[in-house]
Amino acid sequence: MTPSLLRAAGELLYGPRWQAELAREIGRARSLVARMATGENAVTADTWALVLAALKKRRVDISAFLKSNGG
Repeated sequence: MTPSLLRAAGELLYGPRWQAELAREIGRARSLVARMATGENAVTADTWALVLAALKKRRVDISAFLKSNGG
């Protein structure tokens, strides 16, 4: 995963102030997420797997909300 892909996923999940929220969601330090977002640290495969899991959970949550609210 590239830093730009991490940023895109983070912003999609949490908006412009995504780093702290994503860090909390995936159990990583915010400073590490920030370094991954700039490319200073590599985005590891296990981190990417956690980000994907967060995206999939959000998709399920949105789908359930829409189904129960006429969407």
